[in-house]
Parts: sequence; C-alpha cells; structure tokens
Amino acid sequence: MRTILIAHEPTKSMKAKLSNLAGVAALTVSGFASSIVVPVGATILQPLPQDEPVQIYVDDGQVKKPFTVIVMVSRSDRRKYRMLSLQDMIPDLKNEARTAGANGLIITHTEAIKSGIWSTGLGVDAKAIHIEP
Repeated sequence: MRTILIAHEPTKSMKAKLSNLAGVAALTVSGFASSIVVPVGATILQPLPQDEPVQIYVDDGQVKKPFTVIVMVSRSDRRKYRMLSLQDMIPDLKNEARTAGANGLIITHTEAIKSGIWSTGLGVDAKAIHIEP
C-alpha cells in the first residue's frame, strides 16, 4: 500500500472521496449490515417511539385495515461466522419502520446471502406502512 501526503488544502472532490471512504469504513466496522430506505409518495410522518409496536405481514392481503406505504426498506447483513434468519433481521426492520413513522411492515422478499463457507447472511426487502386506526 502506498501513502500519499497532501501538502495543500483538500478540494471539494477530495473531501467527498474521503467522506465516501469513511462511510465504507463505517459499513465494514458495523459487521457488513446496511439499510437503504426509499420514501414512497409525499406522506411524511413523525418517527414513532421505540416501544411502539410494529405489525409484521408477508402479504398485502393480510392487512385488514386501509394502509399507506411510507417507505421501502432494503436491509442486508453479511456477518461472518453466523447463519442469519428473518427473525434476526426483524428488530432492525422494525426500527427502520418506526423511524419513518410506520406501524407495520410487509416483507416482500428475502434472500440468503452466502458470505463464506460457514456464513449465511440475509437480504430483506419490505414496505413500511402506516395502518389506519
């Protein structure tokens, strides 16, 4: 590895690259877990308290009340030396839903991610929804 010393003030593009590298490093240190949250529509809700229940569904038809999709959540965890299941991912998915103000999650896709001889990570896609009272 070669080290380059910068003898002048970094430019904006250099700062952006360093910032991106810091994000990659944080992702690596956090055990290869990451989430992508994409807003859907114009509905913006206040975050819910951490103790607020979030209902889990695997199909739109299971939700018996009217609901609005708030965000799409995609979470993956590629931890080494573990075999992850959907149950391992639920607490983090619920936190993402609460942060978006959603009180329900519809799991739309799960996928095993082989990340080593002994390791199986997991990728999960879900709709974070607000269920009408």
